[in-house]
Order: sequence, then C-alpha cells, then structure tokens
Amino acid sequence: PVLVSGQHANLQHTGGGIDLAFPGNVTAGNFLLAIVAIYRGAGGEAIATPTDSRGDNTWAAATAEQAVDGSTKARTRMFWAKAASSGAMTVSVAQTATTDSVMVLGEFSGQATSTPVGNNTGATGSSTSLATGNVTPVDADDLIIAGASHFDGNTAFTQADTLIDEN
Repeated sequence: PVLVSGQHANLQHTGGGIDLAFPGNVTAGNFLLAIVAIYRGAGGEAIATPTDSRGDNTWAAATAEQAVDGSTKARTRMFWAKAASSGAMTVSVAQTATTDSVMVLGEFSGQATSTPVGNNTGATGSSTSLATGNVTPVDADDLIIAGASHFDGNTAFTQADTLIDEN
C-alpha cells in the first residue's frame, strides 16, 4: 500500500461535528481512512459514522470506539471506505451536540478493498507513552495504522502535526 494523500483538521469547536476535505481528488478503488476524535463535555455521545460529499461511499468502522484516558467524554475511532468514484471529496462526521473534534484523512492505493481490515486492536488508559496492543498481520504486505488522541482532562485534545506518514 502507498499513501496517496493525507490531511488533518486541527481542533474544531462546533455545534454538530467536523468536515474535512481531501487535499486533492480521490481515485476510484482506493482505500480511504478517517480517524476521528471527539470531546463532549456532557459525555456519552458515540462518534457518528462519516458521510462524504460524493455520496457514493459506504463508511465502515475499522475499530471499536475507544474512550480516551478512560473518559466517557473523549473518544477515538477509525473508519474506512473504498472510493467508489474519483473526484473532490469532503468527509463529514455529524454529532448531535456541541463537540471539540479532530479528524485525520488518508487515501492509500494498493490496499485490498474487499476486506481491507484483517484485524484490529485498541487500548485506553492514561500514560505518557502510546500502547496499542498487539496486531498480527494477515498478509505479508498489510498496512498497519495507529490512531491516537490525548485528552488533557479539561476541554482540549492535543494533536500531532504529522499523523499520516508512509515511512
């Protein structure tokens, strides 16, 4: 698999979700990834399944939703789709309440799109180091992706500058 393009949106405080455009046109047949993290002060709201402006993609959960630092207020989840057509695309995650949100998008070529998620794992906790749990590749050329978010205990996420890197 090869990273074609990636994009991230820094913290957005919105009354209903987050929108992010791929930096260029997506290509039909490519593997699309969305990593979404939300903070909702009242807690309890699950991350909604993404939709996109092309309207012809079906987004599926790649991982179970993970609570950040054991909080019910902060959550992270990965989603995937096979690009059904080529062109400009904006991905949206609509939440029912005001949330602080971050999203990362990635487009990969050469990734199997019939069953692209062989297995996954997740972890939660509070630590200064990232621990995702073990993942055993299914195929020799599997793409391994990690998504992480940090919640400072108040109302802010910390997001790394480069979240998608093919190295």
